[in-house]
Amino acid sequence: MINKKKKNTLAKNFNERLLSGIASSQSYVDPYNDSFEHHDKTNDLKGKTTLTITDFNARDRTGKRTVKVPEHLHGNVKKLIAHVDVIVKTLAKRRKVPLNQIKVTLISGYRSPEHNARVGGAKKSQHLLGKAVDLRFAIVGDKTPRHELLLEVREIIFDLIKTKKITKGGVGIYRSFIHYDIRGRNARWTGK
Repeated sequence: MINKKKKNTLAKNFNERLLSGIASSQSYVDPYNDSFEHHDKTNDLKGKTTLTITDFNARDRTGKRTVKVPEHLHGNVKKLIAHVDVIVKTLAKRRKVPLNQIKVTLISGYRSPEHNARVGGAKKSQHLLGKAVDLRFAIVGDKTPRHELLLEVREIIFDLIKTKKITKGGVGIYRSFIHYDIRGRNARWTGK
């Protein structure tokens, strides 16, 4: 159950996104795992990814995203958001599905040094620089197993890097999510 203060904060953040034109009525924050989910309302590929810098905030000791992305890293996060937008649109186009059927969950964005240590992140993690994102994908009404969809997203990222539509970077595939970062050189791995 969501407490009243949390509900008001979620509503305020959502209303700010609506007013700025970067959210649809289909965007929400899941109060139970504090991840941001995006469902674009449009039925074409002109919709925007509704991730914002605030969605990249690091988690505090209680697991809430209260540690703000430092201002000097906002440029990195904005570039990453634009690249995620390209990835989502490319997946929708390849699958020949409306953009509103692509479900994206942000697992991890910016990490403070404390949060990175708590989760056992690499000492030089791109998350510390606001240059990395861990995402989970799903397609509404599609029965493709999660890992197969992640493999498809990984191939899309590889193709987009190869065609220079997004920045070279690290691509790691895990059991339930994919990592992408904009470090400027290619790195590839498979996680647990």
